[in-house]
Amino acid sequence: MTLYQHTQYLSGKTLFFVAAVLLVVAAAVFTQGVPAFALWIFVGILLLVTQFAMLTVEIDRNELRIRFGIGLIRKRIALEDVAAVGVVTYPWFYGYGIRLTPHGWMYNVSGNEAVELVFHNGKRFRIGSDEPEALIRALPASIARR
Repeated sequence: MTLYQHTQYLSGKTLFFVAAVLLVVAAAVFTQGVPAFALWIFVGILLLVTQFAMLTVEIDRNELRIRFGIGLIRKRIALEDVAAVGVVTYPWFYGYGIRLTPHGWMYNVSGNEAVELVFHNGKRFRIGSDEPEALIRALPASIARR
């Protein structure tokens, strides 16, 4: 039984920037006789955008599941491994996607708020969210709130 499910999408500004880059690369490929590797760059950017354009978080009684895009990149976290959770704000230069930050790994696609999971072993993991309070409320009450 799913207790929580939410999909967050890439921000409009970021999507506009990526679309502009794709258009420039496509124009160069098709009008300037650019080498074939430019076409591969175009295809690579397009694949990255489709993979990282959305982040879905699901929670059931036993685990939290995270997946980017169509699900090629995914992570499962057993709720019994989580000791505490809290909402954190991170700086813009942490970027988007899968990142190693000074506070542990982070998965995000947009915004500057995340839910930080603190595991029993002391490690931390952050999940970017445009509704962090709702995500925390969906986690079991046995997990400490910070």
